Amino acid sequence: MRKNFNYLVVLAGLVALSESAAWAQESLIKAALSRSGSLSSCGGVSSCARVGADLFTPRLSAGALNQETILRGVFQARETTVNRTNLFSGTVFQATHNGVPETYVAVAAHALESGRFVLGKTFTADIYAGDGTFKAVPVEIIQVSAPSMLDVAIGKVLEGAEELRPFEISRRPFSNGDKAVSYGFAGQKFVAIENRMFSSKTPLCIRTTMPYPRNDRMGLCGSALLDEAGQLIGIHTGSTYGKYGEADDVGHATDVRLLEVLVEAAYHDGVGTFPLILGGQKVLDMPVDGYISYVRLFNENKKQLWQRGFESKFAYDQVNAMIEKFSPRYIELTTRRVHWDPATPDKLLEIRNPRDKTRRTYRYDFKEGKIIFESKSKE
Repeated sequence: MRKNFNYLVVLAGLVALSESAAWAQESLIKAALSRSGSLSSCGGVSSCARVGADLFTPRLSAGALNQETILRGVFQARETTVNRTNLFSGTVFQATHNGVPETYVAVAAHALESGRFVLGKTFTADIYAGDGTFKAVPVEIIQVSAPSMLDVAIGKVLEGAEELRPFEISRRPFSNGDKAVSYGFAGQKFVAIENRMFSSKTPLCIRTTMPYPRNDRMGLCGSALLDEAGQLIGIHTGSTYGKYGEADDVGHATDVRLLEVLVEAAYHDGVGTFPLILGGQKVLDMPVDGYISYVRLFNENKKQLWQRGFESKFAYDQVNAMIEKFSPRYIELTTRRVHWDPATPDKLLEIRNPRDKTRRTYRYDFKEGKIIFESKSKE
């Protein structure tokens, strides 16, 4: 058992090398296994994280996962290039379609968004292959959501799927103060973040504490967030800075049950919806790849009470706070659909201009409990 912990500790600091350099990685691991004593050098590889056995066996209740399952349930995602660039985390999960359980992978949708530092529609995953080795395998995205909304995308590993160990989706309820743990990669390190305490939940997002240094979080998006039983509850999508310092920071994760909506959409040409709950009512069946770019609130006389545009993340809490403050009769939503960038077809793009043909406007009546108006952009 001690030997297993030795090579797992080494893995925490190793750079997950490209396929062409796999022999070098294996040599480093074997050399490290032959030594005893200090582990700080990691066989000559820098950026080693000093970790202990509890990194791979978190302090959770019965049902916590073993080291092998954890390593095979997450991976480092990277752009498919010669150089190791654009590093993110990824999670392996299992979902059932037509009564058949299948294995999928999930990454943060903003890791695919048009820009400089992105993965692309197809990318490389460095997955754990046992005996202290990693294996570079291709992944293809099969369904996306909008980065500014659900911020998660799912895909399929095109080869090497037999090496994966998918996490089970949790069906357990949870309450504020419950503990969670996340696993993923930041830079060149495998990272376990223990004692992430649940703080709140919306229909779109799970929120937890974020007890990990701000400067070391780059690449964690896409990490697996697990409950006390070791089951998957969310996909980490980022964190926000607290008003009173780092200890007050909030971690965000997309509810894992929304992954099942994406799975079904993938088998129906991308068609699928999730309920958009605002003011305690379902105001819209939101497309899985949809996002909100503008919100207006109106009183009984259709006088505008409040408005806001959203250039990036949809501010769910703020909209609900304004609904509570003004008690509007109507809410008007402008929605759009994310799509692959025509200029760079393997990158996601959100458009917020009049030329966007996916733009729709809905007006919902809180008193009547229904949509009373709908319009769309002219083709």
